[in-house]
Amino acid sequence: MLSYETLPEVEKGVLVAFVQPKSPAYNSGLQVGDVLVEVNGIAVGSSREMLQQIGYKIGEPMMLKVKRAVPLDMDWDGRVRKYETISTDIRLTPEVLDVEIYGDKAEYLT
Repeated sequence: MLSYETLPEVEKGVLVAFVQPKSPAYNSGLQVGDVLVEVNGIAVGSSREMLQQIGYKIGEPMMLKVKRAVPLDMDWDGRVRKYETISTDIRLTPEVLDVEIYGDKAEYLT
């Protein structure tokens, strides 16, 4: 479950709220809670900017830069006390563009 504490520290980007199992995004390592900050080297800060960069490039490889919160420190009972934000590159080739947009707050790619 996403919470404020588990989101990466970013100024702007597009939150990944759902990743369809067995999809190219899933198989490439995209995770719920990732924040998409670049598509093919171009910064994105909203769903509109993301869609402008992805367009309808079905079958074309693309590079995504995402920010991800990873556990840094845990309590004795396994609860995470502190997260660290990392940056990772994800290469994927979409087979279908299926994006559901909830305003500019959250989106998901499949």
